[in-house]
Amino acid sequence: MRGYSFTEQLDVLGDICGPAPRAVHVTDEMVPWREYFPFRRADLVLDVDKLGNLVDVPLRSDLATTFEWFQRAGVIVDGPAERENAWRARFP
Repeated sequence: MRGYSFTEQLDVLGDICGPAPRAVHVTDEMVPWREYFPFRRADLVLDVDKLGNLVDVPLRSDLATTFEWFQRAGVIVDGPAERENAWRARFP
């Protein structure tokens, strides 16, 4: 299975979830990045080591299926964090 860059993953997620992402790469260590992360209050960990090469699903269909499951389960936090709104106001 091929690897995907961070930008490729964002583009695919934007296609699936909408709207199109606008990545802002910040190197300032004073920026509390976790407060901008979409799943900021959830620790999501998936260990696929035991799967080996059994799974070879294209990124797009795999993420679409996962997103649909999270929507049905009602665990998607839909909307920006308060700090993200402030950031968007500063940098339109």
